Amino acid sequence: MQIWKKNIIFVFLVTYGIVFSQNKSFIYELEFRPSLIKESISKEKFVLDVVSRKSIFRTIDEKKSDSLFHTTNRFSFTTTSFKDFLSVTKDLELMNTHKYIHNFKNLYTIKIDEELHSKIEAETREILEMKTQKAEVSYGGRNWIAWFTNEVPISDGPYVFSGLPGLIIEIYDDKKDYHFSLVQIKNNDGNLYDKDKALPISWKQYEKLALDYYSDPYQRN
Repeated sequence: MQIWKKNIIFVFLVTYGIVFSQNKSFIYELEFRPSLIKESISKEKFVLDVVSRKSIFRTIDEKKSDSLFHTTNRFSFTTTSFKDFLSVTKDLELMNTHKYIHNFKNLYTIKIDEELHSKIEAETREILEMKTQKAEVSYGGRNWIAWFTNEVPISDGPYVFSGLPGLIIEIYDDKKDYHFSLVQIKNNDGNLYDKDKALPISWKQYEKLALDYYSDPYQRN
């Protein structure tokens, strides 16, 4: 195993295992196919910040943008397409999940009502020197394979995925279009820097906004 991975686990076992109430950030790397036509793989890093019983998942650049907003009260969008999500927030106690998107002018939040149907399997494997267990998850018209560990007693994971009895260390769809892997664990400052001025909309409203965007990507209304 690479030295940096051993260092991650050592710090985790010494600090996180003793003081579980400490706020944590979990860094995931996503490997994905940007095009279903070309056999190419892209990579991007995301951060899952967990504070108390709430979490927020976004790109590292988006977290910096959110932190800047809390200082300047001005948005700085890091994505340019209306379909790109900015972040996913979860209330791990109430099991509420929201997704944030924008159309240059406004920031919107959508409650995710689709349930994640999961089935825990008996198969286990070691990842990052932690014992993980396999689970099959159905979401978004895809079948996913998840590996979670109860050595990190947080029922959460990357993107919208949560609800398993432990942290999701790795999850990928059976077509291998998306593959999330945990690569780092570190402390955070206890502030989620979440988006608190988003306009709540329904999925039907979102579909209309998305259609308007694709009809005229440069509109600002």
